[in-house]
Amino acid sequence: MTTAVCIACGEMKHGAFNRCQSCGMIPNTALEFAMSVHYTDHYHSASDLIAISKAIKENVAAINLGVGSFVFDNSIIPVLEGFLADPSSRDPLTLRRQTRSSWLIKQLNAHLIGPDGYESSVVKRGKDIGKNEFDAVSSIGDGDLYLICAYEGGHRRTSAISKSNWYALRDLMVLKERAPQNKYLQLLDNLCENFLSNYVRFGQITQPEVQDS
Repeated sequence: MTTAVCIACGEMKHGAFNRCQSCGMIPNTALEFAMSVHYTDHYHSASDLIAISKAIKENVAAINLGVGSFVFDNSIIPVLEGFLADPSSRDPLTLRRQTRSSWLIKQLNAHLIGPDGYESSVVKRGKDIGKNEFDAVSSIGDGDLYLICAYEGGHRRTSAISKSNWYALRDLMVLKERAPQNKYLQLLDNLCENFLSNYVRFGQITQPEVQDS
């Protein structure tokens, strides 16, 4: 089984996405998934993992106890960009799929996020969605429909968005709804929120530099 370092406390655990037996942390956002996957024996030797464990514990002490200095691992940036660009590895942990298409009935899965949380539904061709629109959606990406919901003047409105932006916005909602955490985890959440906001706005997790005209 995969050996991983818990990104919240620095202790070793089994499985990148599993609950840490020491602190109870379960990865749930793009940054947490990226760090959890990167800090495993798939990418690092046993001695490297020991060094990573030590570095995380030092970061926790720096933020929670004011001992030492916090150092962010920039090697996570390209890993995070990969998770945001292609979040498919998270699908089994997040999405509910229920379609049962046949040659008589054509369906696709619709995934919606909004103020009411995550909703999944089955959309039927020619009944819930026009045939041309259905064919266009089902022919691209993974064939699912990704929607975001907002309320305007008391009316619920939905819009289709890309899968990568859907996941980024989903994570932003998770961050806003979380209960207060310790200072170290709150710092990670703040970093994640900044990265995600930039990704939705600019298509990358770091704000592009303004070129002089």
